[in-house]
Amino acid sequence: MTMLDELIENNCIKYGSFKLKSNEISKYYFDMKSIVSYPALLKKIGDEIYQKIDKECDLLCGVPLGGLPVCSYISAQYEIPMIMVRDEVKSYGTNRQIEGNYHKKNKCIIIEDVITTGGSVNKVVDILKDKVDVIGIIVIMDRQEGYKCKVPVQSIITKTDVVRHRLHQIIKKK
Repeated sequence: MTMLDELIENNCIKYGSFKLKSNEISKYYFDMKSIVSYPALLKKIGDEIYQKIDKECDLLCGVPLGGLPVCSYISAQYEIPMIMVRDEVKSYGTNRQIEGNYHKKNKCIIIEDVITTGGSVNKVVDILKDKVDVIGIIVIMDRQEGYKCKVPVQSIITKTDVVRHRLHQIIKKK
């Protein structure tokens, strides 16, 4: 069974009519946060993402909330340190916006679950600016909505892959 089949079978890819964060209506909904309930699938996706990580990378950053589980898996499995960002600076304790250890010379890859407009990853890039060297972004699912990102983006699966897969399923049934 392919990763795409597993995502569909486990209801991480849904067909119907869905309102997106951007207020657009889509026939497809990519619920990658659900992979936390399927450890073998999370591992498979994490291993696939790891294959795309630039060898210069010495730091990972998961975008909250969707990128954190797979980023944590990759960090632990492949022993690449990880940091996390908060939406805003804490008003208590250490008053940090970035959790974990890092320095300006770190070459950081950002991990995200789904990219649509690029807003979430660009926000993380802005938070990390002047703190680490962000060298790339890797996403599980690229909705191919014409996002503009400040650093290169790679993906494991695209909306085109899903549409083609769906068409093959329809043809097979006929």
